[in-house]
Amino acid sequence: MYEKEFKKKLIIKILNEFSFDKDLEEVFKESLFSFNIEQKDHKRIIAYHFPNHFNDVITFFSEIISIEFQKSIPKKFKKMRISEKIKYSIINRLVILDDYDINYKDLFEFMLQPNNLIFSQKILFNICDDMWYLSGDKSLDFNYYSKRLILMKIYFSSFRFWINDSSENKEKTNSFVENQLKVTSKIGKYKSLFKKGLKNLRIKFF
Repeated sequence: MYEKEFKKKLIIKILNEFSFDKDLEEVFKESLFSFNIEQKDHKRIIAYHFPNHFNDVITFFSEIISIEFQKSIPKKFKKMRISEKIKYSIINRLVILDDYDINYKDLFEFMLQPNNLIFSQKILFNICDDMWYLSGDKSLDFNYYSKRLILMKIYFSSFRFWINDSSENKEKTNSFVENQLKVTSKIGKYKSLFKKGLKNLRIKFF
């Protein structure tokens, strides 16, 4: 239990110390010193807790947020429509992120670096997969991937908007997320109509 709590605190401290123009080794060193850990033990602790270095910090932090979000889900969540569940999931995940004193603008810029894109997409996919799973999605066909890819685009755009939103209680972000979901739902309707049209053509010509 102690090890788990220490790791969580260390992850938060590392992200508190992080900035885009700061050397990552310096970030780790400062964070470990804040726990009164001697420099001779730094490499051992980093290798043990974060074998993939900063990528592991991001991965574990995302898991922390996911766990906190699951714990915060109200009973009424089950009775919501799918679109309401997705909207709730996006906004409330951002609300939880806001509780941590982290420079998300710098972190966002870091994750968009060419050498981090594959890892960033993996993190983004896992977040959106988790949202769909908690919303009750059980699709196993092509829709499984299309739903997650669409939500990845929405969450990415929402996060980018959120980190620059200075409105009270992030009200503009709420409106932005709602508009994004409305646009996506219209695309879904057009796709459905298009598929029906193709089906009718097959019936007529074959």
